[in-house]
Amino acid sequence: TRKKSRRKTFSTTKTKTRKHTKALRVTNTLFSQNGLMLGDCALPPFLFDTMKWIEVHAIKTPKILLLGCSAQPVEDIIRKYQTNPFSVNLDKVVDPFVVSELFKEILRSFCLKCLSLAFWLKYSPKFLENPVEIIKILKDEPRATLTLLKYVVSFLH
Repeated sequence: TRKKSRRKTFSTTKTKTRKHTKALRVTNTLFSQNGLMLGDCALPPFLFDTMKWIEVHAIKTPKILLLGCSAQPVEDIIRKYQTNPFSVNLDKVVDPFVVSELFKEILRSFCLKCLSLAFWLKYSPKFLENPVEIIKILKDEPRATLTLLKYVVSFLH
């Protein structure tokens, strides 16, 4: 009996350790791969920090965006963002695929690369099946992510 329980304890500990190590390795890889680039500048790897960075730097000083893209699209984005608050237009957001594509398009305009897979999964057509889902996201997301959503919804008009 004693031997069995000992063996059991040992194997459990071993499994836990192995899983933990694997998880750590995966996490580290993700962090290194998912840094965002804006022109030649590296942005923080976390979505929240990145969106906060864009909100602080890009909207107040659009010239920062000119590092990686031409002036015209950036000015259009800023103009649409300022004149088109997202809450009014939520009922008109119909096609989830369009929403998902617009996310990618806007981020391309900002020259952002390698946004984390989790983000794309969350905002892919599979998960955005109707406007109600988008409203749910708006309720749950931090303010920084909502800034990005404002761009997306404003582009639907």
